[in-house]
Amino acid sequence: MAQFHLADAEPEPTDVAAKVQIQMRRRVFWSAYTLDRAVSTALDLPFSIPDYQITVKLFANIDDHELENLTEHVESSQDRSHLTSVSYALHVVYCRQIQSEILNMTLHRDFAKQFDRLSHWRHGVLGKLDRWKTLCHRHSDPRSTTFTSNEWLNMMYNYSLAMLYQPTRSTVTGPAGDWTVKSCIQACLIFRKFQRETQRIELWLGLVVQFKCGVALLYCFFATPTHLRSAAYELPEASEAVRACSIILSIFAESWPQARCARDAFDILAREIPLFVTASPPKGFNSPKKMRPESSEALLALLVQLEPIIVHRNTLKLVKEMATAEFTRPALDQEDSVEGGTGAAQCPSGDSPIWNTSMNGDIFQPVTPYFLQTDVSTLDPDGFDYMTLGFPGEFDPSVPF
Repeated sequence: MAQFHLADAEPEPTDVAAKVQIQMRRRVFWSAYTLDRAVSTALDLPFSIPDYQITVKLFANIDDHELENLTEHVESSQDRSHLTSVSYALHVVYCRQIQSEILNMTLHRDFAKQFDRLSHWRHGVLGKLDRWKTLCHRHSDPRSTTFTSNEWLNMMYNYSLAMLYQPTRSTVTGPAGDWTVKSCIQACLIFRKFQRETQRIELWLGLVVQFKCGVALLYCFFATPTHLRSAAYELPEASEAVRACSIILSIFAESWPQARCARDAFDILAREIPLFVTASPPKGFNSPKKMRPESSEALLALLVQLEPIIVHRNTLKLVKEMATAEFTRPALDQEDSVEGGTGAAQCPSGDSPIWNTSMNGDIFQPVTPYFLQTDVSTLDPDGFDYMTLGFPGEFDPSVPF
């Protein structure tokens, strides 16, 4: 990129032509940055250039035809709040910066051992996501029904939450499971709405991310005992989201034969993983302890085909676990001792990032991974209202698919 990421590599702003060139360089770089982060976050791969090496400023919020006229005040125009042809792109870049911070953390070699259960870095990220979400209406096109609409930004918000909480057996009964269920439901339903209302949405990264969200959603039901499920698990939208994801993958498979393995694998999971378990099954009926052998064998065979196209290691790990491990079921004494309790509700406040969220830093600046920051004294865990972290753009499942 000819060092486009370095501020020192920019030409001197000696005249109007040079200032316009600087703006064009920044637009080129940040467009490439957005594409790089989109691929990396979808596939769970390292970035081409880490954020801490990026020193160039963001491009200004100026329309093309105004560039030459406003170059004298180009720096101050960065904060102009009115809608321009690049406002939406700027807001997408901000979200990719937040996602970049998340992936910087989750790709750390000691994440599972040292950082997954820490809450302070999630506090800051959740605060930034909330601030970004509240500004979406300023940057989206209210007349748009496609990629520049507010709903598409809401889907990016839910994708970010799905990245932030990656459920495992040990964390799924807390906020990781609760927020994953909510965010993945919305991501699948909103994408299906776009797929239904537009002529064609054939995005390979969309296939990967939708498969990832669908698998994560089913895994939460697979790994969370019924007595530890929060209210999110009881939402009727859960089954609608599973169905939506299945339809999405089927439509992709019609266009791309390579995607058929993703469709078939998800259909097996959706058939084998029960979303709702009867508290008192009929006499003589025993709930299955694990996936049926024939389904497990078929899923493991498909996994070989999934690896080169899905790539996302954590998603593939979840698929394999659901194919081979037993469903999580509570012991009888546990079930009897818990009446109406939920895992999310029982999390200690000090360990639950959803109850203690604060903002740290400016989301409009290049992001530094939180594991590089040893001083977390500036975090104010009591200074943020959890209820403001709602899920925007909630989709109405009553609309037919």
